[in-house]
Amino acid sequence: MDTLATVRPASGGKDSQYQSDYAALRGLHSLANDTGITILIVHHVRKMDAEDPFDTVSGSTGLTGAADSTIILSSTGEGKVLYGRGRDLAEFECAMDFDPGTCRWSDLGRPCDAFVSETRKAIRCALKDGMIHPKEIAEHGDLDYDLCAKTLQRMTEGGEIEKGGRGHYRLTPDPHF
Repeated sequence: MDTLATVRPASGGKDSQYQSDYAALRGLHSLANDTGITILIVHHVRKMDAEDPFDTVSGSTGLTGAADSTIILSSTGEGKVLYGRGRDLAEFECAMDFDPGTCRWSDLGRPCDAFVSETRKAIRCALKDGMIHPKEIAEHGDLDYDLCAKTLQRMTEGGEIEKGGRGHYRLTPDPHF
């Protein structure tokens, strides 16, 4: 259903925002369960950013609480990211690309792998190949040592990689696999 507003019942005015939002989906949720079908509802996100993408759903948490699963397509500075979470759905996050010629979306993998600078790609490649020290990482990726060291620091602070000890780095395991 595109969009929720087209099928949403009018609010009684005395309900809280949460109760109103939850009630808006309760009937559709029952219909889906009773008939064994999936009902996909398109809804808007707010423009203000949030640490948790599910906090960007326009309205209260009653909407995400009533739905069995919530999937959000958002725009970041690097590109499009699809987030998903639900009762029978393992949480996921993947970078996406839209091909206007075929009108199809493609899964590009983890955003930290898909939307990175050439320096970060070279560092990740070196780490995958077993390099752990900044000097060998820089040499493996044909990078300037100072740029490599600073990028390693930023990647560690951002949680992309881990520092395993003095001068030892490793990739952060993907929690979704």
